[in-house]
Amino acid sequence: MRYQSTAFPETRFGIIGATGAIGGRTAEILRSRGHEALLAGRNPDTVMAESGCFRWVNVHDHEAMDNFVAETDVVINCAGPSCETSLCVLKTATKFNRPLVDVGENLLTMNLKPPIPVIAGAGCIPGLSGVAAMAAAAAATAGGHLISVYSVRDIFTPSGAKDFLRGIDRKPAAEIIALMRNPKSLINRLNGSGASGFRALNFPCRIAPYQNEETKRLSGFRGFDDAEWYSALAGGVDASIQLMKIINQYHVEPDGATDDLIAFSRESVSRYGRGVDLLIDFIARDGRHATVSLRGTGQSGLSATMAAAMAEIIATTGVAPGIWTPAQVTDPRQLLVRIKELAPATQLVCGMDEDIHQFSCEEAT
Repeated sequence: MRYQSTAFPETRFGIIGATGAIGGRTAEILRSRGHEALLAGRNPDTVMAESGCFRWVNVHDHEAMDNFVAETDVVINCAGPSCETSLCVLKTATKFNRPLVDVGENLLTMNLKPPIPVIAGAGCIPGLSGVAAMAAAAAATAGGHLISVYSVRDIFTPSGAKDFLRGIDRKPAAEIIALMRNPKSLINRLNGSGASGFRALNFPCRIAPYQNEETKRLSGFRGFDDAEWYSALAGGVDASIQLMKIINQYHVEPDGATDDLIAFSRESVSRYGRGVDLLIDFIARDGRHATVSLRGTGQSGLSATMAAAMAEIIATTGVAPGIWTPAQVTDPRQLLVRIKELAPATQLVCGMDEDIHQFSCEEAT
């Protein structure tokens, strides 16, 4: 769903969770583009605390939240864990009629219809994952079949680990067990040199079926004939077994499981390197292919880039009230080009058959 521009030029962006990796980087990006950013958090460094644009805010402190949001034009929630902060921020943004961008995906899991525009899941996974999928699918005028594979190798923050384990806890047992499986046909496709043009993941991995609120929304929104969404876990069988143990531990010892998941992520990054891979293949009904391959150096940087891009979009276009994913409120192909501009280190390759549609992005160097 796309809307006509109703831009207002001078916008004060209020970033909650600005002392974290994603919030801090989001502020840097917005300021580099000439925007005013007001920062909120609990653990600032000396420079930030004395800058005059920082406010000490705990999202559960209603008075502090009211005072902060009242100073802003657009609210960006980068505070975690999303499962504990997103609803508090939404309530305050609604109270003051402020558009909201939320990096976390928690609001997508709720059946809410707020009277303000909200872009949720505005980070790397979900968010950028759905945009890349829609960019490939947008190349065809008719329906077709989508295959989307993503891999994230990054170190969990305590908030991120808690969100991940809370999300896994909501998934049916069959999906968790699927971590132990590896569809051979998909592996062959990824490693083949056929029309899909995928570059193989360059580390041992297990590929599992994956679905969250973003994938379900976009499958219905785009009207795919069929859509398969997968995640790739670096480390193969041993990593799958280790992750399963952590998930089982979460039910009896949540804090211990959170610590173990952070340690697990550190071990994975030390062995396979830090990075994000998104591999998308869309096969139109007439057999033509459109592919998107994106590689970034880290999840927090890409999440901040997405958050900044979504903040500009919600401030300068007439997004309707309600909760939307990034892919539902913008042209995904144009957004990928903007992501490339905001995050130059990101490798982005878009390829498609010559006669399907004209769409090109700079190839990775």
